[in-house]
Amino acid sequence: MRPHKVRKHRFRFLRHSLLMIQRNLPVYCRLSVTVVISFSLLFAFLLYSDTKLYNKYKEIFSQSPHIVLCNIYGKPTAYRTFIHQIKKNVPDADYYGTITLDGACQYENGSINVRGTFLPFGNLPVYSWNFINLEDNGGLFSVRPIQMLGEKQDFNLSGHEVIINQSWYEAIIKGGAQQPIKIPVKFGWDDEKSSYWEVTVIGVCSDSEQEILKVDNDNSVGGWVKMYLSEELLSQSDVGQFYSSAEYSVWINSVSPEKPIAFARALGFSAYGVSEAQQSANKVIKIEKTFEALAAAFILILLSINLYSSFSNALHERCFEIGVKRALGAGKGHIVRQFLYESLSVLLFDSLLSVSLTIDLFVVYKVYQTFIKNEEWIIYLSPYSLSIFLICCLSLSTVFSLIFAFQSTQVEIISNLREE
Repeated sequence: MRPHKVRKHRFRFLRHSLLMIQRNLPVYCRLSVTVVISFSLLFAFLLYSDTKLYNKYKEIFSQSPHIVLCNIYGKPTAYRTFIHQIKKNVPDADYYGTITLDGACQYENGSINVRGTFLPFGNLPVYSWNFINLEDNGGLFSVRPIQMLGEKQDFNLSGHEVIINQSWYEAIIKGGAQQPIKIPVKFGWDDEKSSYWEVTVIGVCSDSEQEILKVDNDNSVGGWVKMYLSEELLSQSDVGQFYSSAEYSVWINSVSPEKPIAFARALGFSAYGVSEAQQSANKVIKIEKTFEALAAAFILILLSINLYSSFSNALHERCFEIGVKRALGAGKGHIVRQFLYESLSVLLFDSLLSVSLTIDLFVVYKVYQTFIKNEEWIIYLSPYSLSIFLICCLSLSTVFSLIFAFQSTQVEIISNLREE
């Protein structure tokens, strides 16, 4: 047979199969209900698992693995030693140190606790530590960048200029403060020693996990807030007494983050490295992927049972049709090909419909997260999960289409014609 005639026969079989699907639409609709529900559940499970993991760890994996944040409380000698070790042993590193004091800001209707971090002069990247809950696997600490909001886009401060966190700024504005905002703040290091300044807010930054702000019904504020100040202010006061009550932090950017982490922990620092957080996150993701594969295998077994039952019911309703075709001289190959094309067409359409319905539901949920809960929620499907879904769909479609086609040739012609 010539090639173009073979193609004509294939298209003729395909057109005939589509016509038979249309004629037996109620049968295939009942079959499709099972297929669509099953494939939708599988795809929704894979998509939800990946989306959940992606949104939990997207901040970690968006950061440079070279970033390290080290903290120690009340040990200025260890702080100076650590700075010296970084300078001597990690020559490629960019780094700077900060000093944080606990202070208080007095208002007419109360006071608020202030975590004041004194920054060296210059346009510096500022980070804070962030705790990520891993549920049954505990949790991990990472570092997160503090973003500038509004017109000012850097942490370059001098004199009595300060930057405060967003929730505190919004509470001050809600309380009726006028620009420029001036804040009286006092930092003390024992019962008698303290420094008092009136500072001017020139910028606003994003909140971190260290701030717990409480706003009462009368707009009075309490809890903890964050303030970034210039290191110049420390040189203007008698700071010799506060060293034992300060927190010392060092920000490091190095292509070998394991070195400063080792130095820091040897000196008693708490070290939070992006690279370590990424490694811990990858371990959790690996466990989740293993669970995902096992769950997909379990769902695949359930799908197989449901599909076999559904195909058997569909075939039972077509027994008379098959008997008539066999009686009129249709060969087994003709019937096998027809039912193979029918089942593949139906399963392909059902698979695409399942994906479309699932994505639509996730888009609706994304709109809810974005506009109602005001959270950034990204829909994500990994290549690993996509391959699992495609393998399941293709294997189920191929195997059960072949089974359906083969069973169609096993129909007893005479008995079915007599029954009708």
